Amino acid sequence: MLPDDRSGPSPQSVTRVLHILEALCAGPMSLAELSRALETPISSWAGLWGGRARAGFFGASDGSFRLGAGAFGLGSALLQAR
Repeated sequence: MLPDDRSGPSPQSVTRVLHILEALCAGPMSLAELSRALETPISSWAGLWGGRARAGFFGASDGSFRLGAGAFGLGSALLQAR
């Protein structure tokens, strides 16, 4: 069980991160492509990148963002839990 951290991300932030992960399942995308895919201005979710990138959920190269090893680990854990 996770500790009760009231200073953590809001439910809306969690939903946005999940939408980013879902969008990146299609393959690497630039910020502009993500913005269009999510129908959300970059400024609405750009602040979410830092912590998730450090945790390995996202990676970046050549101006595109992609799923990182943390996302694949999460996906594997979800499959095993089924």
